[in-house]
Amino acid sequence: MKVEQYDFKRLLGTGGMGQVWHAVDEKLQRDVAIKVLSDATASDPEFRARFLREARLAARLNHPHIATIFSVEEHDATLYLVMELVKGASLDQFIANGPLDAATAAGIMLQVASAIEEAHGKGIIHRDIKPENIMLSAERGVKVLDFGIAREIATSDEARMTQAGTVVGTPHYMSPEQAQGLPLNERSDIFSLGAVLYEMLSGRAPFRADSAVGVLLAVIMTRQAPLTDVSPKLAAVVERCLQKKPADRFGSVAELADALAACGAADDPTLSLQTVHPAGRALIADDDAVMRRVTRAMLEEMGYSVDEAVDGSDAIRHLKSDQYALLITDLLMPRLDGWSVLDFVRGYPAQRPGKVFVTSTMLDVTLGNVDREIVLGVIAKPITRAKLKEVVG
Repeated sequence: MKVEQYDFKRLLGTGGMGQVWHAVDEKLQRDVAIKVLSDATASDPEFRARFLREARLAARLNHPHIATIFSVEEHDATLYLVMELVKGASLDQFIANGPLDAATAAGIMLQVASAIEEAHGKGIIHRDIKPENIMLSAERGVKVLDFGIAREIATSDEARMTQAGTVVGTPHYMSPEQAQGLPLNERSDIFSLGAVLYEMLSGRAPFRADSAVGVLLAVIMTRQAPLTDVSPKLAAVVERCLQKKPADRFGSVAELADALAACGAADDPTLSLQTVHPAGRALIADDDAVMRRVTRAMLEEMGYSVDEAVDGSDAIRHLKSDQYALLITDLLMPRLDGWSVLDFVRGYPAQRPGKVFVTSTMLDVTLGNVDREIVLGVIAKPITRAKLKEVVG
């Protein structure tokens, strides 16, 4: 799909406001992420205004740990937001493998806190800090995404009243005042930061229940289980963030950052190189979207960060710009096929992935001698989890 200079490659995710796509800006020759306002919300003035607010608020922020907004475009009455494409894994994917060690968790939180401190300095509260909105990139460290429900910090009693009565956000990470639809300030974000840090250290959210209402009630009324496997000093930092009364929390994100640094946290973007995806980066080249999604899910379970290519030409573009630990390419694709991808890999040894496999629906695929020098094996379709683990290792 193509819209003006943007070539839409694959769907990255779907949310309440619309879809997020990986696209290529053909005019500037760069990968971007594009958030498209859904048809269901495009005609709603409230959602349209919220979409534009995200762009305007985020565009005011210039920080290495905040995803950059490039532009807001409109095509056939559809709004879309063009932003930096952050390659890596969201923090919730990372936590799914189990609790993080204290040094890694504190280091990640120090970078997130730095981004939120920048927003607060520009008069903006995020209101939806959660693991899904925190990306870990091997190249660029931590990136905070999605200022879709961010609000300007109110500066008068009248303005504060306009914020009351509406509950927005994600229940597990809301502050008690946010869960009750009360006016918010910077300390609401500090509570959310504490909830994310708690989950990184324990592997579970601090407040849990069988329903969203139950979670909200727990946030408002229940004290979280104490952290037992971390230092008392770091546990105390989390405890202070999660105080029910805003006045009992840290007074600012800068104060929280100082407390994290005192626990030994280091603002070191290289921490993600060893911890985000221990298996490295993988590229799947296949014109079958379903097969790409299935294979991607299995590789992510195995610890890979995964990119997708829709044909051989797209695969070669990825291989030219990035280094991959693993390449799995289908042999029969439009434009350029998998054989062409193998020709490229063979001709550019510096860009050669550590492991190369080909897939095919044909059982009698025979590789020539030159192909066997770079290809470790042929994976028959349909690919199963057991077979993938057996051949990829």
